[in-house]
This record gives sequence, structure tokens and C-alpha cells, in this order.
Amino acid sequence: MKKYLLLLTTLLFINFVSAQSFSVFHIQVEKGGEQALLKLFDDTFGDKEFKSGGVQIEAIHVGDIDGYASHRIAFIGDPSNWGTVDEWEPNEFQLFWSRAQDHFEWKRSVSGNFLSYDGGAISEYDYYQIYEIDVDDPAAFKSAHDKIVKQLSDVREGRPVALGDFSIGGNGASHWVGVGAKNWQDLMIQKSKNESYSKEWQAYFNNRGKVEDMRNYTFWVVKRYGDF
Repeated sequence: MKKYLLLLTTLLFINFVSAQSFSVFHIQVEKGGEQALLKLFDDTFGDKEFKSGGVQIEAIHVGDIDGYASHRIAFIGDPSNWGTVDEWEPNEFQLFWSRAQDHFEWKRSVSGNFLSYDGGAISEYDYYQIYEIDVDDPAAFKSAHDKIVKQLSDVREGRPVALGDFSIGGNGASHWVGVGAKNWQDLMIQKSKNESYSKEWQAYFNNRGKVEDMRNYTFWVVKRYGDF
């Protein structure tokens, strides 16, 4: 029974990876504007059912883009089954975006795909660290990434790790890695535990090919709509 459940979970996440794409908008929310923006999202998406995935509002916590963007709006789903179940009224979505922009300033936007994913559901964890990187050899990097993720699975205890690419935008980065945690403290504890795997990490760095670190930062999920 345990083997069956493990196989089922693996197949579900393989299906998740093969189907998921994203569009992320980095924005600078005006001072005191977060609650108004969240209310607008609640009014718009609160009772919407998504065909796949959904949308989440993320607040930047610490990292390399501090002062550049305060939040991210992330749409995630299957591009062949995108959007909400019920059709929008004419101009409804355009009106929503017009009203939303009263509360923030656009900074940058990116789109891409999930290439691999391991761990619990996105919705089970509300704190993430994102590494944006420029990869010289995508195949070598993915192989090294997937191997180290598997080797650290016991210490992660279900915390998610995702690898993806930027097919549109990226600001110099070709790929990204996302690491999930319960909160900032949990993330830092996990980093300390990972240090005991020095041999595995050394092999990872030796085999992943040339990689340039572009930026990294953390965020927490403020609100989530849909099913991740």
C-alpha cells in the first residue's frame, strides 16, 4: 500500500511538472496599499474556480531585489487549460487590471515553465526562497539538481523544491530554483541541516556546469486563489 501511494504521489507530481507554466509580475505596491489590493483580488478571484492552478499574491521579504519590488503576482497553471471555469464578462479582466494598477507600479514580468518538482504541494508552504541563475548547460544542471534534491529528501521532510526556466523575460537569468519552507526560521534551520551533506554538495557543484548567480530573495504568500 505504501509503495502504491508513493507511486501515485510521484505520478501526480510528474504530471504537475509536465503541465505547469507561470507568469509572474514584480510590482512595487504603494505605501499602505496592500490591503486595498488584496480586497480587489478577493472581490475578483474569491469565488472563481480555476481550470488549473491559480494565482497568489506574494510579499518580498529579504534579498537582492529589496527596494526594487515589494510584491509579486504569480499566475500558475496548465497553459492548455488556463484561466477560470466561468467566462469573464466583457472587459471584466481589463477593468480589474486597471483598478489594480491604482495600487502599484509595474517593475518587471517573466514567464516560463516548471522543469522538475519534488516535495509537498505548493499550498502547504507559505515561505519560499528563489534563486535566479544563468545556466550554461541546462541538461547538466538539471541532472545535478535532481540528484541533490533526491539525496536531501530525508532532511527536507516534504518541503518542496522546484526547478524552472524563463522563456520570456528573466533579466539575464535563464533558470530559477525555488525552495519552500514554513517560515524564515524554518528555512534557516534547513540550510544548517544541508551543510552536513558537504560531499553531495561538492559533487553537485562539480557536475552542474557553469552557473552565474543573478539574484536571490525570499517571499511569503499573502493570499492564494485556486488549487496548487
